[in-house]
Amino acid sequence: MSCFTITPELIQKVADSCALMPAVRRDGREEDPIKVCSLAVLDFQMRGSMVERALDHFYSEAAPELGIKSLADLDRYLASEPSDEAAAVALWGARYWTRLAILRNLMALFLNYQREHGIGSEIEAMQTWADGSQFKRDFQGKVKGLGYNMFTHMQQRLGLNTAAPTGWTCHFIEETLGKTPKDNCLVDIINATADSLGTSGANLDWRIRVHQGHP
Repeated sequence: MSCFTITPELIQKVADSCALMPAVRRDGREEDPIKVCSLAVLDFQMRGSMVERALDHFYSEAAPELGIKSLADLDRYLASEPSDEAAAVALWGARYWTRLAILRNLMALFLNYQREHGIGSEIEAMQTWADGSQFKRDFQGKVKGLGYNMFTHMQQRLGLNTAAPTGWTCHFIEETLGKTPKDNCLVDIINATADSLGTSGANLDWRIRVHQGHP
């Protein structure tokens, strides 16, 4: 993994590689705070079908049965169930207990932010956090198990116009520039290229993913 010196020449090289890609627009913003948190803890190093099954179990069975409609509801349920394994089975229908432990801490971060800033809506609090947060200052080390990759994915899902690291975008930059970038460098390159092309980092990110074969 390498960090690049981002020069106008480097950005132009990436922009030239993107220029012939079909325009693709995708609004990846999520309005459900529970889904944002669930995807953050489930959607890494796990097959997509497993993530879909876990979310389907939650929304079709667990949420109606347990009366969970908000992060506050989910927090109350988790406070009543100290076993991460039992809670994971109840919520997702699977023993993802390590991810359930991460979920507890991630929810605490957002609910504490909401209370401290007096924001009435959970999703509004999360969107405000995403818009003003910096990884090292506001997230690094605060939720054990989640790093820069998931931080940027959450920002993207909360409406920030930024790229996020994926295998598709990494392979594209490696093919274009001949080196494999670190996650933060990858995001900086794609966002800077998007600026040069007059689009958003999130849109260019998705154009690259589709070009690289994302289903």
